[in-house]
Amino acid sequence: MGMTAVLFFLVPEKITGIFTNIPEVRALAARCLKIGALEQVSIAYSMTLAGALRGAGDTRGPFQVTLITLWLVRIPLIFLVVFVFRSSLEFVWVTTVVQYFIEALLMGRKFKKGDWKKIMI
Repeated sequence: MGMTAVLFFLVPEKITGIFTNIPEVRALAARCLKIGALEQVSIAYSMTLAGALRGAGDTRGPFQVTLITLWLVRIPLIFLVVFVFRSSLEFVWVTTVVQYFIEALLMGRKFKKGDWKKIMI
């Protein structure tokens, strides 16, 4: 996903050009991909740790972290961005960067805490 981030950041216009030839859409999508590049490593980290926790028998932990970051971070922030601040689409993408970063931090904390080591499978 790190390589995907590099591609999203360095050649977003080429990627968006595969899907549309409308200049305005390509430009907006390219800006969103550049922002999306910033979340790729956090997503990979979070997914890897969530998978490790689930594999160790802790299925509730990753679910709780995802539920918390989705309902208490991402959705409220998107609501604020769209309905209160009336910001552009790029800011919706920024909220996903924030959500995945917080999710990665919480997933890392849950993993390092080590409660999963005590679970009997």
